[in-house]
Amino acid sequence: MADAIPLSLRALSKVDPNKTSLPFLISCINNQRGSFRNITEESLEEEIRLEENGQLKSLEEESPAEDTQDVKSRQEELTGARQEMLTQIQQAYYESTGALSLISILLAGNSTQAGISQQALSTIDPYIKETLPNGVLGVDKIQAPQKSETESQTVELGWKTQSLKSAADSLLNSATRLEKELEAETRYWDQVLKIKEQGWSVTRLPREKHTLGVRFGFAEGVYINVSHSIYLPALAHADFRDRGMAALRRDDDGNISLDRGLKFAGDRKLRVRILQHGTIISCSRLSTLATDAEEAIEDDSIEEQILQARNSLFDEELYAELHREARNLTNQGVNCIGDSIQLPYESDKSIQIDLIDIDDIASEGPGKEDWIPTGIDIALHVLLSHAHRQNLRRRSAPPPPLNEGKRPRPIYQILKPIIEHLRHRTNIQSCTNFLTDLTKTLATADLTLTLQQDTTSSWNIPANLTSPQTNPTETLLQSLTAPPQSTFTLSLPSSTLTLTLLTNLFPPSYGTTYHSTLSPSTPETLTAKLPPTTSLTSASDLEAHIIHILTVDLVDHIRSSLPGWSVEDQHTGVLSRTFENGSDEGGMESVTVRVIVEARRLVLEWMDHVEEEGKKRAKQRVVWEQGIGDPKGLLDIVGGIGARGGEN
Repeated sequence: MADAIPLSLRALSKVDPNKTSLPFLISCINNQRGSFRNITEESLEEEIRLEENGQLKSLEEESPAEDTQDVKSRQEELTGARQEMLTQIQQAYYESTGALSLISILLAGNSTQAGISQQALSTIDPYIKETLPNGVLGVDKIQAPQKSETESQTVELGWKTQSLKSAADSLLNSATRLEKELEAETRYWDQVLKIKEQGWSVTRLPREKHTLGVRFGFAEGVYINVSHSIYLPALAHADFRDRGMAALRRDDDGNISLDRGLKFAGDRKLRVRILQHGTIISCSRLSTLATDAEEAIEDDSIEEQILQARNSLFDEELYAELHREARNLTNQGVNCIGDSIQLPYESDKSIQIDLIDIDDIASEGPGKEDWIPTGIDIALHVLLSHAHRQNLRRRSAPPPPLNEGKRPRPIYQILKPIIEHLRHRTNIQSCTNFLTDLTKTLATADLTLTLQQDTTSSWNIPANLTSPQTNPTETLLQSLTAPPQSTFTLSLPSSTLTLTLLTNLFPPSYGTTYHSTLSPSTPETLTAKLPPTTSLTSASDLEAHIIHILTVDLVDHIRSSLPGWSVEDQHTGVLSRTFENGSDEGGMESVTVRVIVEARRLVLEWMDHVEEEGKKRAKQRVVWEQGIGDPKGLLDIVGGIGARGGEN
């Protein structure tokens, strides 16, 4: 047995990893040394020194005793607290169990429902259930102490007084509120009635059956504003027709406000300006109301808001229609530049049409107003109203046969009449200036020409405007929208020249056409050999044509007024006369004169010839201008040339 290997029955010691962790070591240090702030370098050196001297042992021996005493006192304190807590818990349990048992006994003995009795018996403490029989406790209702009759009457009177006072206060508050509501409703309906009396259409909103609205737009039919005598037909495009109604909202005071919906972005106004080399020289009247009569309406009133809404909607639709038409008039010089429309006007001017906010009118300040842009602005509005009426008339007519294609919405003719009249006005002015200068020049040469002008020959205005068979407004608008036409009548010495100016932007002319009609006084005149009618397309060709006819007419007038003169070339105005020179040899002499007609001067040239000798004399000439020239007339000078044998 001596060689036996010793075997230990103890388990191998294991190192607890928790005891070597940093949190465990920190807790041990806190228990042994206290807080780290109490451990300093000096205290550790002092402890090392005491350990080397053997003095640390007594401190270590005293420390366990003190620690043991502290631990024992702590355990006693915890044990006492635990015992007190258990005692209170037990007391609470006994009290709750007793109360539950008392209620259960009362319910088990006095309840008429079996389910409640069985449930109550199951909750009674077993000891009490064995000790006390069922039904040992009972319960009775006792009557409350009776009050005296005087006290009851006093309490009853107090309650009645308080109830009556509360009811009176409620009635007074309701009456006050009803009075305010009645005043607000009266003010609201007075304003609604005033709007109705002024001719506006008041109706229910389609999507809000309990809300009134006013229709200021242009739905089907004809709308007549009786108060302001404004005739506005109403068949607008659907985009603008849907915006032609606004709700009449009532505020707390009963005043009406115009609710125009979420699409409303501010009122706008159409503006017409004339530009010269890019500089604004005149502007149309930028009034927020349509007529002077409407300016009497108070500012910020509901009538002014409705009028402003109507005018703004009309201007927006007008501007949209102008853009649609302008795209088809680019061949006439119409351009859409940005948010404005440019129209040609005269040689160095242009007309600009744009749409601005009402708030921008005051910020820009008053501009120089002119009747031309203001008239154009009014004409644009009138033409859109006329287009509405025409559209309504087409819709009222029997429809065409059905087909698969959708009927296109026609482009309104609004800019076309404006451009035609402006161009026609420019051509009339040019033609008038030319003919006036021509008559004044010939009057200086003692030749009388009579000029008559009719610029309203295309206006078919009815004589009786009050006749029920005719609509003067429709007739006048149809005349104004037709191609403008003017007539000039020029009475020449031996014939009459009639000029007709017709401006039409449609093919084939695309502009102004000049029609000339020549009426000779007798068939023997030279002008009778010219074409009776001529059509021209430019002002320069017209001026050349008038000068040619006048030259031929003057040549014929000289030939018929002065015997002995013969026509050499009627187209160039050359006449000649041959006579004896009165010399002893009996030679013949001839003189040739030439009449040159220009717009602002008349020239007479002549040159003498001697047939036998072939000598030429110097060229002679007389010039007449407006108010300047020889005091003798053309016939006197030509007659003097022939009488003196060609010597000046």
